[in-house]
Amino acid sequence: MSSKVEICRDALQILGDKSIVSLEESSKEARQCKIAYPRAVETVLRAYPWSCAIRRVKLAVSAEVPAFGDWKRYRRPVDDIQALPITSTGEMDGLAVKYTLEGRYVLCHLDAPLYYRYISRDIDPSDMPPDLRRVISGQLAVRLAEVLTGSQSKLNTALGLYRNDLAQAKASDMMEDGTSEIAPSSWLEARN
Repeated sequence: MSSKVEICRDALQILGDKSIVSLEESSKEARQCKIAYPRAVETVLRAYPWSCAIRRVKLAVSAEVPAFGDWKRYRRPVDDIQALPITSTGEMDGLAVKYTLEGRYVLCHLDAPLYYRYISRDIDPSDMPPDLRRVISGQLAVRLAEVLTGSQSKLNTALGLYRNDLAQAKASDMMEDGTSEIAPSSWLEARN
């Protein structure tokens, strides 16, 4: 079972730094990992719609209406760090819907419930595929390189590793998503 500490250890290993046992210990490495870990995770999760981080919900219309316009207002989930395209059915192959994001709200003209897909920040490392954990370790190493080592060469090494691992992990995630053909688009359907 993987943990935040294991991801942090992998990042520290990339940098050739001391390992840690807990994020609560008093070492500089543990303190910096504890600070940088959440930002590293959000950066990686926002870089690509990882299948393990996608959530679906039905949103109820908010009682508070926008100050102007005929929009319906829907409150986004608290763990939502990135909205996925909103469609009439909530599925990728649904009809595109005109919407806008304002603060923690989605404004659109659809009646409730709004079928909403998003990227969640609340994902346990044990629910992540190994490729994603490796990418987060790389991003964490990039964030820690300057503060822990002061070495530009270690930063460049970590950045190169992160970029390479990110490309490989995206390819793996795409292969595992179960989509075997290109989803039809309104442009393609209009041509038929």
